Amino acid sequence: MTSISSLPRLIEELADRYGSAPDPFPTDAFELVLWENVAYLADDGRRRRALDSLRRTIGTRPEQILGATRDGVVEVASHGILAEQSASKLRSAAEIALGEFDGDLDDLVSRPVAQACPFPERATAESTRYG
Repeated sequence: MTSISSLPRLIEELADRYGSAPDPFPTDAFELVLWENVAYLADDGRRRRALDSLRRTIGTRPEQILGATRDGVVEVASHGILAEQSASKLRSAAEIALGEFDGDLDDLVSRPVAQACPFPERATAESTRYG
């Protein structure tokens, strides 16, 4: 088992071997949800371009995604396959984040897993309403 004190060394070794995490990597909980859903079956490079496009053209706050046109969200999601489905997931995630968490998911990170898990499950389940 790895000790906590060796974690920085392991992270450095991983970065040396595989490269650093994409920059700018998502910096808040909602952007992590977007990162996972913005481009289905896309490698990190395409996913990064999709998230950069979302940041640039629409924004990454829930209200910005809900205020965007469906075509605009689909265009961003076209960096992966099934763009319509990815766009639906982004819109569902934005609805849940805004409606149940006032648009701020960062509080979920500090909650016990049992309390935090329903959000991603619901975002995936509810995305079928838009597809």
